[in-house]
Amino acid sequence: MNEVLVVLVIVGILSTIAISSMGDLVGDAYRTEAESNLNMIKTRQEYYHMKKFEYSTDFNKIGFNPPKKEKDGGQSVYSYEVIEVDKTTFTAQATADKDFDGDGIYEVLILRHEGPIQVKVED
Repeated sequence: MNEVLVVLVIVGILSTIAISSMGDLVGDAYRTEAESNLNMIKTRQEYYHMKKFEYSTDFNKIGFNPPKKEKDGGQSVYSYEVIEVDKTTFTAQATADKDFDGDGIYEVLILRHEGPIQVKVED
């Protein structure tokens, strides 16, 4: 009987470790999706800029369709927006709707027209 109890305790400890590791992987997967969508926004903005000589805050104009959110039957947990635009530059942002590690902080990624994606607020 004691052997069974020891085995259950060991399995419980291993499960706890595995579940916490999986949480990090899920957050990383969502971040990768957000980075991919920000890069798509950048591509669409550059194409629009070549035609119109300006950038736009309107996703319809640039031809970007944000992915469906989890609450709407999709799988995305990020909201996307172009937060700053003028004739020569733009800044796009992806904001998480989910707190991946339960600390009350929601991740924010930012992409300026030149340069790599940066983490503005890390979860």
